[in-house]
Amino acid sequence: MTDKHIKPDYLFEVSWEVCNKVGGIYTVLSSKYKSMANDLGDRYIFIGPDVWKETIDNPDFIEDKSLYRSWQASTEKEGLRIRTGRWNIPGKPVAVLVDFTPFFAEKDKIFAEFWETYKLDSLSGGWDYVEPALFGYAAGYAPIPTKVFTIMGLIIQFLILVILTSYISLFLNDFVVPIMYKYKITTSKAWFKFLPILSRHLGYFVLYGLFIFVLMILVVICIVLFGLFTCCLGFLLLIIPYIGSVVLLPISYTFRAFSVEFLEQFGEDFTIFPKQEVLKEGLSE
Repeated sequence: MTDKHIKPDYLFEVSWEVCNKVGGIYTVLSSKYKSMANDLGDRYIFIGPDVWKETIDNPDFIEDKSLYRSWQASTEKEGLRIRTGRWNIPGKPVAVLVDFTPFFAEKDKIFAEFWETYKLDSLSGGWDYVEPALFGYAAGYAPIPTKVFTIMGLIIQFLILVILTSYISLFLNDFVVPIMYKYKITTSKAWFKFLPILSRHLGYFVLYGLFIFVLMILVVICIVLFGLFTCCLGFLLLIIPYIGSVVLLPISYTFRAFSVEFLEQFGEDFTIFPKQEVLKEGLSE
């Protein structure tokens, strides 16, 4: 156990009774703010329904359009209207009122999603149920920044998948295949023989992959320069199957020899080819 408390950067409180006195929750929330105002101040933000939007004044809400203008602009682009200001209670905390009425036209679709995802039965609910439910949906509606972060998350996941796939392919070609050759075993058995040294020396193999990646970039740059300096004749030579293989053979041999030599440092069990001394002894016998 630890006595250390984590203080959030922001705390959002969402309720139907923010700036909308209906029952006892209004008093609970206003009392709760008193106990937390010193620690959080304006970083404690209340989110409530904009149920007074068609009237001249909401006695519980003091509008301040200068607060969080970027939020207002962002949600406006998404078709969600909000108003920012202060809740007219002691301490006057920041309040954001959400106009949920644009979702009335989509309520059947929204409640169908609630049923399919959460098994939330809305068929028997009246407007005293529909309005708070749609307010909750609007309060959690994803504006542009959230969608951007979602897309970024998908891109990061895709990049991680690409990196993992590349490493697996690299290890298969550079290490598992030589082990298969040495012991005349199947791929799965070769993987089981390789994985223990991979787990013990993971950092070395990660650096090996990065080093190979850098070498491949250098090779590509050299090939591009070769093609450009030969007025594209070099490119034409490389795309001819046999000639291209012969020209690139030193590069292929270097990569293969490097992987074998790298693997040999982990013990005699991973020495793919016999040493020159062993060959000489064998020939002399």
